Amino acid sequence: MLQENGYIILNKIDNKFNTRETLTKKSILDHVSSNLKHHKFHMTIVESPMSDHKQIYFEVGKYTVEPKKKIKYHTIDYTALYQTVESTYHTIDYTALYQTVESTVRNISDRDYNSLEYMIKEAVNSNKIQKIKIQNTLKGDWINRDIIEMITKRNQLWSASKAKPDDDSIKKEFIALRNAVTEQIQCTKSSYYYKVFKACEKKPFKMWKLIENLAGNKTKMCSAPSKLDTELFSKRSDYGSPFQGFQFELLDCKAGKTIAMF
Repeated sequence: MLQENGYIILNKIDNKFNTRETLTKKSILDHVSSNLKHHKFHMTIVESPMSDHKQIYFEVGKYTVEPKKKIKYHTIDYTALYQTVESTYHTIDYTALYQTVESTVRNISDRDYNSLEYMIKEAVNSNKIQKIKIQNTLKGDWINRDIIEMITKRNQLWSASKAKPDDDSIKKEFIALRNAVTEQIQCTKSSYYYKVFKACEKKPFKMWKLIENLAGNKTKMCSAPSKLDTELFSKRSDYGSPFQGFQFELLDCKAGKTIAMF
């Protein structure tokens, strides 16, 4: 599994490379692994007079941290969309429209639905905006904006505390926020992984796929929202009836000159 996810196993099972040595026995480190595929590095075992454990010294010649990937995507400005749809509805004579629809309740043609569909599509397309999202690695996907803001504020308080070491109020505020950040990270991370693994319950293939992705820690290249947990409409009659009922209720409110907020 290590090799499949880009790690190189550096085996040194030899008496010359023991990691702990006493008067009676020696122990050897099983293996060292690294995922630095394209970077030169040196590794050595260093004896220490402070302990019978030998230290492993690992030196990377040159390593550049790979920047997080950014993707562009389109989303909808719902405030502008609401204003567009609202202004469109205000140009309609609802009293006359209600009377027309009421007389043909059972004879709504495809043209009526097509006109409504066209209006909705035009409103949605005219209110799309472009955004940029920084993609986290899979293991860091639980990090959200609130945590980042808390960490930033904590670091600012730490700098202020170092600049004024005699100010106890800043120090107390820093300690309180530091503890809050730690607790928030633990709760958010636990909740995230619980939901991720809970979604794979009784699904072995999906579970192993998740474990493989976490081991590789690969960046997701998709930011599509999760599927909505709603009823599935597969026939025209399925979605026509509830929408038709909503339309008549809306027309009834407008025809009665009742000011309603939707």
